[in-house]
Amino acid sequence: MALKASRSYKDLSFTFKTNPLRKDLNILKDENAIKRSLLNLFSYRKGEKFFNASFGSGIPDLLFESKIRSPVFQKNWASLIFL
Repeated sequence: MALKASRSYKDLSFTFKTNPLRKDLNILKDENAIKRSLLNLFSYRKGEKFFNASFGSGIPDLLFESKIRSPVFQKNWASLIFL
């Protein structure tokens, strides 16, 4: 029985610190890369991405919405962002 090849996910770290051994940017791998990508996708506002005005979400607008102050919302928001 042959094993199925697994996927590996990679993304750049936004700290832009260089690795002292390779003199290259640090790379996020697998789970951390997926978390960072999802955070990036959710942080776009509608109309913020060039040539694709319908791309984005309302999540950044809800973050600073003054009407939403319930502890339940705050708890759910934190669990959504910090997977």
